[in-house]
Amino acid sequence: LRKACVADGLGRTVIALVVGVVAAILLDYFFFRRPTGINTGFRVLLLLGLAGMVAWFIWRRVLGPLAVPISIDDMALAVEKEFPQLNDSLISTIQLTRMLSDDRAMSHAMIEEVSRNAHQEASALDFSKVVKFQRIKPILMGAAGAVALFLVLAYALHDYASAGLM
Repeated sequence: LRKACVADGLGRTVIALVVGVVAAILLDYFFFRRPTGINTGFRVLLLLGLAGMVAWFIWRRVLGPLAVPISIDDMALAVEKEFPQLNDSLISTIQLTRMLSDDRAMSHAMIEEVSRNAHQEASALDFSKVVKFQRIKPILMGAAGAVALFLVLAYALHDYASAGLM
């Protein structure tokens, strides 16, 4: 789940960065071709804006989701949502085990039986299906396409693109 969060956040950050850099180069080309004193101020503002945007995307889309704690209950519920044939056995096992640590009057045999059944049912499952990496593929493909398009444009317009990037 954490890998999916990082991949999604970095993909979105790359797309935003490429769009921002291309927009900055185009703005610079069309509006500030003639050398004046305002060009430097404009370029500094563009650079600060791009840096702030990338920092915001990393904070909001990469570090933010990673900072959210994922409890054992949340993970069990996510697995049970993907595999309804478990019939709430994982979350029941977790909750019964937690109750056993607080209350010694509970039946150990019952909890062991529920745990054993949950383990047997869960051991045959493919847990890689819980996190849907297929939902992240369009974002990663978009990021790769944006970088490829940027590289093609930079190669085709290398004289101005190199000056614009500088």
